[in-house]
Amino acid sequence: MINLMNAKRGLALAGTVLALAAGPALLASTPAAAAAPVAAPSSIAAGHWSYDGYYYGDAAGYDACHRDGRLSSHPYECRYYPKGWDGKPKYELWIWVNY
Repeated sequence: MINLMNAKRGLALAGTVLALAAGPALLASTPAAAAAPVAAPSSIAAGHWSYDGYYYGDAAGYDACHRDGRLSSHPYECRYYPKGWDGKPKYELWIWVNY
C-alpha cells in the first residue's frame, strides 16, 4: 500500500513539473493554431445545402426522396420530420451544390 501511495505521489509531482514546464508555451501570445490555420477542402468550403423539395408519408416519402436524391448526381440528404407544418410526417430533400 505504501508503494502505491509513493507511485501516486511521484505521478502527481511529474504532472506538476510538466505543467510548469509547458506553462510558458501555453501562454504565448501567438498560439500554434493561429500561426498555421487548417483549411477545409475546397469542395466543402465552396458548396452549400440547397432545399429541393418534400415528400409526404413514411415509406413512400422515404423511397421517393432517395430516388430523387440519387437522380441528382450530387451528395444529398433526406431529412425526416415526424410532424411537418400540417402535422403529417414528411421527408425533405437537401442537395449539396458546389456553386
